[in-house]
Amino acid sequence: MNTPEWINGPEELPPNSVFVFGSNTQGIHGRGSAKTAIDKFGAVYGQGYGRQGMSYAICTTDFEREGRYPLEFIDQQIDEFLLYASLHQDELFYVTKIGTHLAGYTVDDIAALWRNKITEPNVILPKEFV
Repeated sequence: MNTPEWINGPEELPPNSVFVFGSNTQGIHGRGSAKTAIDKFGAVYGQGYGRQGMSYAICTTDFEREGRYPLEFIDQQIDEFLLYASLHQDELFYVTKIGTHLAGYTVDDIAALWRNKITEPNVILPKEFV
């Protein structure tokens, strides 16, 4: 199942759904899907990782380092997220195009991280990642 054509994410989600967005270490959710997460889905300002309200942050950038994390780090974040999703089968996780906007990776860079992963049926990826 693929996500609809969202720019920064959906404006609303069905019940028992979680908005998965790209974040920064500092949890400064000021732009892109992170802003949508804080405005609409309970993301917590200052929390850069993990579950927050009806959202889940995957860290892709670090303001202190003034840049993006290496793909290997993002890959580990994805693994942690997939473990979390596997333990929460009663929820649907809508993944945005993490890492492809402010972190500056291409869709192909990030899509490659998802390709060999076992993705639970409750994880809905952008069509570009499939």
